[in-house]
Amino acid sequence: MRAVLSPQRADLWLADPDAVSPEREERLLRLLTPEETGRWERFAVPSPKRQHLVARALLRLTLSRYADVAPERWRFVANEHGRPRLDGPEAALGLQFNLSHTDGLVALVVAAQSEIGVDVEDLGRRADMDRLAPAVFAPEEAAAFAAGPAELRRETFFALWTLKEAYVKARGRGIAMGLKTFAFQLDGPSPAVTFGPSCADDPARWRFWRLRPTPRHALALAASAEVAEVRAHWTTFDDAP
Repeated sequence: MRAVLSPQRADLWLADPDAVSPEREERLLRLLTPEETGRWERFAVPSPKRQHLVARALLRLTLSRYADVAPERWRFVANEHGRPRLDGPEAALGLQFNLSHTDGLVALVVAAQSEIGVDVEDLGRRADMDRLAPAVFAPEEAAAFAAGPAELRRETFFALWTLKEAYVKARGRGIAMGLKTFAFQLDGPSPAVTFGPSCADDPARWRFWRLRPTPRHALALAASAEVAEVRAHWTTFDDAP
């Protein structure tokens, strides 16, 4: 029985790439197109290589939960900013998706018709936060980051970063739209956003979520305002063909 998505719900699918055995990797590789396999073969570092495989397999297997389409049959095309979407007859299904991955975690969000974006970061990764904050944060975000308690600086930095990434990915324009043209506030029950004049957007159009899927990972979601619920699922690929 196929899963059904209402416009009011988004499904978040999570996988640990480091938990995938070599035998299961071989099974997942069979789902990829020659182009995807070629990209996988060009990775020289094991961790990003595994993330790429798990991300592409997770996308294909998960989409097939919602439609009677074999995982290897899905086709994708990118817009001018690099955001992928469904191509071919399956595009008419209206499924929207977005992927993100980092060391130890792959995240995929799927929605029906809604704009959607996800970003995940490893809280332990090296980052020159004091240099990056004024370069990528709006002035009010940079000020809040600088004034915050020292013990919360890393959490605050990655909360803002993942929210901004999730939003620009949902818009389908990437960082080309300018990360300093909008600002998030973290002090309410849920993240709030304000847009500068050049952003041409309305906060009422959006909902945002901050999650901690594991103790070491920060995750943010951006979705059209009609999405009221996010359901999270972990997968181990036990049902992979």
